[in-house]
Amino acid sequence: MCLYTHYKAVYFGDVNAYSNESESSYLSFEQGLYMNDDRSLETLRSIQVESFDWLRWQPGIKSTLVFIIRDHQILLIHKKTGLGRGKVNGPGGKVESGESWIDCARREVSEELQIQVGELNWAGELCFLMSDYPDIQCQVFFAKDYMGEPTETREARPFWCPVDEIPFERMWTDDRYWLPRALNGERILGRFVFEGETLLNHSVTLHPEQFTHAVPIDH
Repeated sequence: MCLYTHYKAVYFGDVNAYSNESESSYLSFEQGLYMNDDRSLETLRSIQVESFDWLRWQPGIKSTLVFIIRDHQILLIHKKTGLGRGKVNGPGGKVESGESWIDCARREVSEELQIQVGELNWAGELCFLMSDYPDIQCQVFFAKDYMGEPTETREARPFWCPVDEIPFERMWTDDRYWLPRALNGERILGRFVFEGETLLNHSVTLHPEQFTHAVPIDH
C-alpha cells in the first residue's frame, strides 16, 4: 500500500469509502503531512521530550478530545473508524480549516454521538511525536451537560463508565499518565513519543499557559 493510500485508509476508515469532499480535505491536509517525514526511526527513538525543541515543532494534525462527566460517570466511546480504531477513547477529531478548537470539539461530539454538548472546560494540551502518522497537537475538554441521547454512529459506540473504573488497558497508553491528573483538576501539558502504538518517552506537567479557544485554526 502506498503512503497516500495508507493515510486515506487511516483517516477515512476504508480506502474506497470516502467522499470527494473528504478527499479534497485530505489533499489540503496532505500538504502539511510531512513535518516528520525526514525524521528517522532512530532519531525518534532517541528523542527525550524534556529537551526536544517544542517551540519549533509543527504538528501535522490539530485535533480535539472531549470527555463528558456526570454523577461520577464518564462518557467514553468504542472507536469504530480511523486512527485508534478498536480502542476506547473520548469523542473528538481533526480541526478543520477556519474552525476554532471549541467549534471542532462541539462538531465532533455531535457527529460521533448525535448530542449537543454544553459548556466546555479546557483540561489541557497533548502533543504527540509519531513514527507512522503525522504528529498531533490535541486540546482536551471536559463537560458536564449535553442535550440528546448518546447514540451509536458509524464512527463510535458510546458507553458510560465509573470514573474510577476507566479501562486504561483498552485505551492509548498515554491516557493512564495524564487523564487521572486532569480528572483531579490539573490543567495538563502532555508530551509523548510513539513508535507505532508503543509509548517510548513522555512527560506530563502543569500547563504554563492560558487557553485561547476562539481563534480559528488555518491549516
